[in-house]
Amino acid sequence: MKTFITTAILFVSANLFAQAPVAKPIVGGVPPTQPVPGLIFRVLAGHAREAPPTHVIFTAEDGKEWVGKYMELAANELRGKSQESTFFFVATGHIIVDKDMEVLFDVRDGDVQVSGKGYGEGKYRQPFKKGKYPIEIKRHYGKGQTSFTIKGPNGETVLFHTGAMLNRELNRSVKVEKKSYKTKML
Repeated sequence: MKTFITTAILFVSANLFAQAPVAKPIVGGVPPTQPVPGLIFRVLAGHAREAPPTHVIFTAEDGKEWVGKYMELAANELRGKSQESTFFFVATGHIIVDKDMEVLFDVRDGDVQVSGKGYGEGKYRQPFKKGKYPIEIKRHYGKGQTSFTIKGPNGETVLFHTGAMLNRELNRSVKVEKKSYKTKML
């Protein structure tokens, strides 16, 4: 009798879970709208002020990882696909603050746009109300290696992307030297 009841409970539970609507997990089992620490970086190739995008992306919480890890990986991925040897990036995502706070910016050699407003280079504090703000960071053309950190007042992460944003980028194909490539995550 005990086995029958246990089997019946498992059968009913399995059917209830199978019918429950669940947000479809995206990359790594993350629900589409859940914030994930870090920005999405797309590698750009070329010497022009508006260098064209490549098929190479990665996620990182700050600009230091570009020089320390991803620039060489991107160059290796693009070798033989692009004639360019100069690489830049554009990083996109959101600043998300769970309460009113000052956000600490340390930006060197980069253009920062938050909700369409340009922010300068240097070290500074900027007040933010509780909320979600779109951010885009581009490396300056013809300057040094862009470096940035953007943190909350206690060093906490405030830069995020979502599974849906990453999925959208991963589903893009990009032309590099007239040949189309599916986006690749480093």
